[in-house]
Amino acid sequence: MLVKKSIIAANKLSGKHYFRSLVAEGKKIGLISDETIEKIGRESFVLLKTQTETLTDGKTTSVKSETAEKLLSSVYYTVGLALKAEPSPEAAIEKINEESLSSIFKDGQKILLRKIGVCRLLFKRLEKSLFPTPNEFYRSTFIDGMNGFFKAYVPNLFADNKIITADYPLYVGLPDLDGVEFIEKYLDYALCENAFLNCFSPNKVNALLLSLDENYKDIPLNIYGFTAIATLSSAVTEKPVRSLECDKKVFKDLLNSELDEVISALKKSGEIVASELGLSDSVRKYFINTLPELISSILRSNELNAFEKTVLNLANKQ
Repeated sequence: MLVKKSIIAANKLSGKHYFRSLVAEGKKIGLISDETIEKIGRESFVLLKTQTETLTDGKTTSVKSETAEKLLSSVYYTVGLALKAEPSPEAAIEKINEESLSSIFKDGQKILLRKIGVCRLLFKRLEKSLFPTPNEFYRSTFIDGMNGFFKAYVPNLFADNKIITADYPLYVGLPDLDGVEFIEKYLDYALCENAFLNCFSPNKVNALLLSLDENYKDIPLNIYGFTAIATLSSAVTEKPVRSLECDKKVFKDLLNSELDEVISALKKSGEIVASELGLSDSVRKYFINTLPELISSILRSNELNAFEKTVLNLANKQ
């Protein structure tokens, strides 16, 4: 079967401003005409007027320019949700050319509501299984912050507002998204990190992090990363993964070996960790995807002579 090659590179399209970037790229390569651009302008004005009337309960169609910009940004965000659901950027452009912006907006609203429902389910899962840690940012972000999002989110008017500051840093960084898309991805990653941490005794993880910094409970650090590095150090020195301990001498000797040998050994250790912990498919995928950065972190710390801070030993903390 012949597969039609896409002529629009996905990496050129913005996750946050998908509709605008798609229109710009479509115009650039000749898939969107000047007439369509004019149509988008006219229909955007109509949608903005409708959204303004909704915001003011029909009292006026005039608001401050800053508010109008936020309303229009929300419209474009919602339209973007519908366009992202298309099988390809080219199919999304075809939808823009053939359908009214109002129709696409309505499709986006349906997707938006479904995503909110998905996020509520993800949040309930995280809330029920939240890893117990004294780190203040862990619970305040995953529970208090998320509760705040669901209470304050106004999807029909300000859909691209993600509300929360997401103070707890995920190992993979914050998703380059807005609104409910940000929350969905953030919760998805958080569930993977949380499930990984739940493979260990909270006391062991606490001891591990105390050996890093006695005040870690007041620091917005990523708990998953340090714990995952500790599991690699355990596996590569043939210690039980759940012990979060390692044979420092063996590990130091390995790090003095050829770089290819070190990387190969740590990659194999990653497979051991995933197997020994019995990770689910989604958590295993997350762990394996972060493995290159975990290994790089170990190598960087070794180069900076910060080995003791990277390969943490719990012996003096238990």
